[in-house]
Amino acid sequence: MKSQYIIDSQIPDWWQWKLNNQLFQSLKSVLDSGNVPTDFEIIPTKFTSFERVGSFREEMFYTAKKLIARANGKTILMATSGIDSESLMRLIVEAGGNVEMIYIKKTFKDDVEIEILKKISKELNVRLHIKEFNWHHDGAKIKESILTTCTQATMMNHMLWAFAGFDNSKYFYVTGNGAFRKMGKRFNVIRNKYNIEELSKKHGRMIPIDLRDICMRNLASTYNIDGEFYAHISNMSEVAALFKNKHMKLLTTGEIDDKDVYLTEFPECIFRHKTDPYYGSVNHAPRLLKYINLMLASKYGSIYTNTDTRHIAGFINVDEVFL
Repeated sequence: MKSQYIIDSQIPDWWQWKLNNQLFQSLKSVLDSGNVPTDFEIIPTKFTSFERVGSFREEMFYTAKKLIARANGKTILMATSGIDSESLMRLIVEAGGNVEMIYIKKTFKDDVEIEILKKISKELNVRLHIKEFNWHHDGAKIKESILTTCTQATMMNHMLWAFAGFDNSKYFYVTGNGAFRKMGKRFNVIRNKYNIEELSKKHGRMIPIDLRDICMRNLASTYNIDGEFYAHISNMSEVAALFKNKHMKLLTTGEIDDKDVYLTEFPECIFRHKTDPYYGSVNHAPRLLKYINLMLASKYGSIYTNTDTRHIAGFINVDEVFL
């Protein structure tokens, strides 16, 4: 289905979204029209059964092969900073794909993760690109991303800058974001706002998807960037296998913890912790979030400041989609 808001390659193949009742609408388009973002609906378009899917590793391997096919001869450039992206990158190598890694360095404390990536690079003979962020030189590209996503998302608003400078005719860009992990303070607000405990009683297990989970698809569409910006959320069988796995933890509050699934399915991975994009750089994220708020408030005024976009969510009812 065509849409003026998003290119076909960024449309998930098993669910759709509506924002303010408009299919595939972006947050930016809502704000630019002078409206307040309110209704965010997630609509499954396919159904499957747990019996049809393999193990989480097997289904992720299928995701890797799909990415190789979509790259169509291009080199896959994967933003890598944790076990989500490392595991997928390893499977791309296993499947015979041509892949390189990229890492965004923000402070000297990121050297811990860079050493991990160097070990992976040497082990698999995969090229590693390290882009060191300097606000004075690179801030304009971050500002451009922020004004495109209009979303309070720290690392996501670095991706346009991270992939800039590469030859788009040669590279297919991939991020390995773990979109279904919803825990911590921000999720507590979502949980309370939507009374997820009661929703879960009616619908069973639930996957919350918020506006930040679609902003990178809109970013890729705006700049016609060829790639997959939420690989783990695009393969329905992989998601079903994740929830089928006995190590998957879904708390009664709706919080999701898939850490043990990755740790058991991918013992070869060197990232043995779930890295926050600002792991070791805890002072950077609050500063950037403050900057995002000030920039968007100055452009959109009360339309933005009166709407906490971080806490607008839609839901996939797992037990109604994976039968």
